[in-house]
Amino acid sequence: MIRRFSLIVAVLASLSITIEAQKCLRYGSIVSLTGNVRLRLYNNRNEEKVLMFTLDRSICTTGRDQTGFNPERRVRQLQIAMKPEYWDALKLRKPGRVVVTGRLFHRFSHSHKTRVLMEVVRFRSIGSTYPDSWFAPINDPNKPEWEILPQEAKAGEVILSKRNELGILSNFAATPFELEGKRYASVEGFWQMMLYPEEVTSDERRVTSGKDGKAAVWKYTRDQVAQMTAFEAKQAGTLAEENMRKLGIDWVTYQGKKFPYRSQTPGEHYKLIVAAMRAKLEQNPEVKRVLLATGDLILKPDHYGESDAPPEWKYNEIWMQMRSELRR
Repeated sequence: MIRRFSLIVAVLASLSITIEAQKCLRYGSIVSLTGNVRLRLYNNRNEEKVLMFTLDRSICTTGRDQTGFNPERRVRQLQIAMKPEYWDALKLRKPGRVVVTGRLFHRFSHSHKTRVLMEVVRFRSIGSTYPDSWFAPINDPNKPEWEILPQEAKAGEVILSKRNELGILSNFAATPFELEGKRYASVEGFWQMMLYPEEVTSDERRVTSGKDGKAAVWKYTRDQVAQMTAFEAKQAGTLAEENMRKLGIDWVTYQGKKFPYRSQTPGEHYKLIVAAMRAKLEQNPEVKRVLLATGDLILKPDHYGESDAPPEWKYNEIWMQMRSELRR
């Protein structure tokens, strides 16, 4: 009798631990869930299309939404709110099991009598050749303003996020390469190096003060910047651009040749950046593997850029061109 009682207590304790360990999903957070979509549609004011989503496993919800505190203990079916472009893309595939990434919210729906709804950010058919980690939602309260997170990709797109293996395609990535006999630690280091004075004394950037009389201090040498990666290289470039403004110059150099830094048409600077990216691709097998693994996805940057940025700033488009070349 004592043994039986002890066994019951142990089972109840185990059950209690399991229940406590279950993490409820908070309203407003972005999550990824797996399940089946139902073919029947429901039109909501003709502005969005809604379909049913039956989850592989039940979930619980917590937190406050616009209507107050509305937790749900066991949710196995919910409604999905989709923008027209997502539904159009879904119709191109056979409906069935999918991974849906979206934002949870609470609202009673009279159409299907469900209380938890999901506003879609992205969906992916099960059986896709692309890793889940590329699209895994990131809930980071400290996310920098410039960053575009993986879950912000639309149908058929992928964000070249530095938070997963796609970050190797970033100019920031530590992917050493040689170009014309010189070794560089990253494309970013190569890029920012061109903003710095060359060793020759005739380089106009070597003057000690600008037109406004303010001193132009070059904190690093050209060779030092060439061996930098990531934000260190970017910061070195920011310091160089400040000096360029003081000196009133809008050009950079490579091997003694001067050319415009920002041009709306592909120029010398564009050609050099493409050459550096090609060298990175050819000399780093992992870069080639990851690029080809992106298949037919539209590559998108992980940061917000200028609307009129020069063509070499659009590294994602350059990668897609090179991806096409590799397939020929």
